[in-house]
Amino acid sequence: AFWRGTLVSEKPWPAYVHGAAFGLHHGVAGLLQFGWIWALPAFLLPALAGTIWTQLMRRNGGLGFPLLTHLWADAALVLLVAGQLR
Repeated sequence: AFWRGTLVSEKPWPAYVHGAAFGLHHGVAGLLQFGWIWALPAFLLPALAGTIWTQLMRRNGGLGFPLLTHLWADAALVLLVAGQLR
C-alpha cells in the first residue's frame, strides 16, 4: 500500500523508477537476510512487478490487483520455505 498508494500518488515518477525503488528495497532485504546470492533476484523480480503494479494502479486507480498478487507471491514464498524446512 505504501509503494503503490502513497508514493505513486505523491511522486509522478515514471513507472520504472517506482519499480526500481521497490526492487531496491527488496534487494537490500534479500542481501541482508540471505546473502549476495539472493540480492539480484530479490531486486529484479520485485522491480519488474513494481513497474507493472504502478502502471496498473495508475490505469485502474486502485490497489486491488497489486495487493492480491503481492499476497499470492508472499504465500508462494512461505510455501517454498516451508517445503525446504521438512
